Amino acid sequence: MENKQFKKKDVSQDEQYEVLSTDTPVPHPPARPVSSPDNRPMPSNPASLPGNTVTSRRQFSLPGIMPVEPIPSSPDNTFTPPPRQQFSLPGIMSAEPHSLPGNAPLPSGPVSSPNNTFSPPRQFSSPGNTFMPVGPHSLPGNAPLPSGSISSPGNTFMPTGPHSLPGNPPAPKSAEQQFPPYVNGYMQHRPAGPHSLPGNPLQPAPIEQAPQPNYTDMPYAQSQLPTNQMATMNNASMPYSPPIIPNPASNLTPQFAGEASMDEVSPLQKLLPGFLQRLFGVVVTRAQAPEPEQWSNTLRLKAVATQTHVMGWLPLLALLDALGLLIAVFGCAYSINTSSDGQFFLWLGLAVIFGPSFFRLLSPIASRFERVGILCSVGLFTYFTKIILSPLHFIFIDEYFHLRTIDDIQRTGHLFSENSMLVVSPLYPGLEIVTNALQTLSGTDATTAGLIVAGFSRIVMLLSLFLLYEQITKSARIAGIATILYMTNLGFFLFNALFVYETLGLAFGAVIFFILARTETVDKGGRWLLFASWVTTGALVITHHVSDFFFLGFLILWAIIHKWLRQPLLRSGAAGTALVGIILSIGWVALVAQPVVVYLVAPMNDAISGLGSVLSGIGTARHLFADATGGHPTPLWLRLMMLFSMALTVLSIPFGALCVWHRYRYKALPLMFGLMALAYPLTQAFRVVNDPAGISDRFTPYIYIAVGFALATFISQMWPIRGLKWTQALTITVAASIIFLGGNMLGSGPSWTLMPGNYVVGGDAPRTIDPESIQAATWTLARLGPNNRVATDRTNRLIMGTYGQQRIVTAPDDKIYISPVFYSQKFEDWQVSILQSAQIRYLVVDQRLSTSLPLQSYYFDQGEPEAENLSTPISQQALTKFNTVPHINRVFDSGDIVIYDVGALVNASKKS
Repeated sequence: MENKQFKKKDVSQDEQYEVLSTDTPVPHPPARPVSSPDNRPMPSNPASLPGNTVTSRRQFSLPGIMPVEPIPSSPDNTFTPPPRQQFSLPGIMSAEPHSLPGNAPLPSGPVSSPNNTFSPPRQFSSPGNTFMPVGPHSLPGNAPLPSGSISSPGNTFMPTGPHSLPGNPPAPKSAEQQFPPYVNGYMQHRPAGPHSLPGNPLQPAPIEQAPQPNYTDMPYAQSQLPTNQMATMNNASMPYSPPIIPNPASNLTPQFAGEASMDEVSPLQKLLPGFLQRLFGVVVTRAQAPEPEQWSNTLRLKAVATQTHVMGWLPLLALLDALGLLIAVFGCAYSINTSSDGQFFLWLGLAVIFGPSFFRLLSPIASRFERVGILCSVGLFTYFTKIILSPLHFIFIDEYFHLRTIDDIQRTGHLFSENSMLVVSPLYPGLEIVTNALQTLSGTDATTAGLIVAGFSRIVMLLSLFLLYEQITKSARIAGIATILYMTNLGFFLFNALFVYETLGLAFGAVIFFILARTETVDKGGRWLLFASWVTTGALVITHHVSDFFFLGFLILWAIIHKWLRQPLLRSGAAGTALVGIILSIGWVALVAQPVVVYLVAPMNDAISGLGSVLSGIGTARHLFADATGGHPTPLWLRLMMLFSMALTVLSIPFGALCVWHRYRYKALPLMFGLMALAYPLTQAFRVVNDPAGISDRFTPYIYIAVGFALATFISQMWPIRGLKWTQALTITVAASIIFLGGNMLGSGPSWTLMPGNYVVGGDAPRTIDPESIQAATWTLARLGPNNRVATDRTNRLIMGTYGQQRIVTAPDDKIYISPVFYSQKFEDWQVSILQSAQIRYLVVDQRLSTSLPLQSYYFDQGEPEAENLSTPISQQALTKFNTVPHINRVFDSGDIVIYDVGALVNASKKS
């Protein structure tokens, strides 16, 4: 087989390699260079100097000298020394044993050659005999010297160990004396040397950290590869790591370079119990490890021997992802056909998708291409799992808001049309512009185009996060772990897979962060990258308000930390991009999106005041693990998964932030991530209050960019790859799977929010948005025309506003509650006044509302007066009273859904 050479691309904590040729030797780090006659270093592994052929392992040949170990017979076949690591210089024969001319053997040990030049085992002599190795030697005339002494040409005795040059005082201590070979029972790594060139004193190198060798210029030891073959690594990260050699005479535990002693206990640590003291000590010690991603030689050889293809496990994992999707499909079919909860199969399928992929990403031998493929596969198959819940139409309320905006753009050809269901949706049309362009070019319907845009945004976000984390850590392994840990946030499976403007906003924000992180490392093209970040910031400003404000806050904090670290702000571009974003955001809100201020401030005030009431004891906390009515309790196994997930995340974040501090304390961006990760537990406090806006859920996808990085740093520091065992990797995978499943269970809500099945009242899921409602809406558009003012319940107004393209009357937009018209048992004159004030033309009544209480605590509008004391469902009599009112005509009746025309009644009242 032919050998392959790899060239280093960005020397850093992790080395990236690419195949250059198939005819040149394979690079390998040198070890213990030796000085040759012309002062060129020679590695201890197979190498050759000009004019000589490569010898076997750990052998050397100099110009005109035969290779050593094994040493072939001399020209007259007088001797063949035993195989040992020996060296020969010009005119000198190998040492221990030696023979003089005439084949008279010399004894082992001190040796005298014909010209009194000495070459004892493992020692070197420069061409001019400027220094001689340790050991008893003889002077000219073969007069023996005392043991442990050396004589220079002037017969000046020097002590054993350090050597002196002719006429000079003793040289400094040798490396063996300054730096003992064993520390805590384990051989420490020293830079090569010390060696002395002719006429120069010894220069022992200090021991701080193993130097990173130049892989490009040094040949690799071919004999260390199995059968002299090397698999294609394709940019696998394999930084050089010196072996840790145990001292056979010591029983101590190995201590890596840079780790603090476990015996050092801080005063704060002494206050903890003994078990927690030891745990805290281990975490602090591992957090201080400087290079947890360094490879051991054994691990490097294993990677070379096992990695035969850059795709690695990717085909097998893609097959497992498809199996997980099939299990989820079975769960949906089970729910529909048996009217039972098939949620178990849904989460089982997601576990099959996530678990094996995370386990493989922990492996240090996976290639960069394989890691990227695994992340894309997990992202796509979790997205497909969301789609199979309702493959033909959107199923959640937020998706219908943007579907209506797309229909308005498609119908009118203009932006900023009125959308009464979500006032701010037309004011941030970035998502709708992209979807409408795809719809126009491809000829697909709005639903299909929206699903494609949401899926593409998901992949862009994941790839941008991977590149961002890789730019910070210089490790494809840590970047892959951090990206898949981001998928454990509670909105990843469901909310961030919806056709909403937050999905595209997250993708834009991740791209901005990656571009700015890249500008800190490039020497050329930084201005173009900075300009690209400004353009992407502009796209983010017109796409999503919350994403815009969050990422602007991150950029401002990033710039502040830059200033605190006394680093130049212009180098990163964070300050400039933040300034551009602030100007664009203020201008957009002032000129176009004025209603967004009230839209965002009102729910934040409600959430903060509600949290304050609960903490002060004035208010009551909401029902946990149940819907708004207190019914439909969550199964016990789901509760345990959610609690374990939240506990593991919250307990791991402080340790992750500690690891980030020790490893990246002088880098602004990772330090900012560490600080933001600590804010995650605080955002979850809003879960104890009635928070219809979902403040906790809205914050999580942004803060989890920092949480994923902190958790990945914690894993890499606590379990370095040089000592990672498969049992440890399996344990980490189980913990991460619990976080993934529990977090997404918490963000997805109860089973009626997810699984298809029988109709339920007042939900936003497959069981509420059904074909009967869609058929009524399409009939309305075809027979009654668009933009009629319609009053109906919260579920049917979504469908009427999108499929029917009607103008829905809502309390936030029209400043009037229409719920009393439906709640009243009789139809009276004051109800006519409400119809006239709201200018309502049609009433859409769903008779199924009387079957149960609404799952979202209200039937029509949030905050409606009747919802506060609602203990029984709305009566059937209240819903059917319109049948007996004069001037109200029933124009549509599907059995459950009835449409009434009240235009004649409203117009008649106006005339009178």
